[in-house]
Order: sequence, then structure tokens, then C-alpha cells
Amino acid sequence: MLALCLTFAQNAWGRDCTTQEAYDAETATYVNDWNGLYSSFKNYGHCDDGAIAEGFDDVTVKLLINNWNGLFQNEKWSKDKDFLRFVIRHVGELASVDESNKIYKNAKNECPKTAAVFCKRLAAKAHVD
Repeated sequence: MLALCLTFAQNAWGRDCTTQEAYDAETATYVNDWNGLYSSFKNYGHCDDGAIAEGFDDVTVKLLINNWNGLFQNEKWSKDKDFLRFVIRHVGELASVDESNKIYKNAKNECPKTAAVFCKRLAAKAHVD
């Protein structure tokens, strides 16, 4: 059912997510490193809705907590503004308060100078009152 809905949904990418891409995208959200997330973003970012978006939420939050520095180790994705917006977008409602606080602390205290704008936006998104 999800795949059928995504087939007809047009998104910010201006590109439809086919049924096959929706199935592939769901599998592609089961990644465990920044390279895998970046690859999934490039291949299936246009399918970023519903259950697929929730999968991206989950992996993004885990990576921001468990592999913070990994985000900045590859210039290809650490300088890709679309990818960085994608990362920020996937921090939010599904993250626990504890997870949000950890991301906020990383963004405030462990940010490379070259990523100051990204970290400021990420901290604002992760901040829990």
C-alpha cells in the first residue's frame, strides 16, 4: 500500500518514486554508516515519505549520536548542502528526549569550525525545552 501511494506522489525533488524504488528505499534505510546513508539519500531521497522517512529518521539519529565525527570525515557528503538539510530534517519527532539532547550537545560542543552553520541549525532542530 505504501509503495502504491509513493508511486503517485510527487515530491520536492520533482521526481516520482516508483513502486520498485519505494521497496528498494525501505531496504536502503537499514544502513549503519554515513556512506550508506549518503548513498541511500542520493538514490532514494525522492522517496522520502511515510515509512521510508521514518527509517531515515532512525538511522540519522543513531549516526548523529554514535558516529558524530564520521559525518565530517568525507568532504563529499559533509559539504553537500542538500544532504546536510536532509540530515537536519530527519531529526525530530521520532527521536527520544535523550537522543535529542545528545544530538544537541554534539552540535553545540563537538562541531568542526567548517560546519558551524550546519551545527547551529542542527542544534536548533534538536533542542528540547
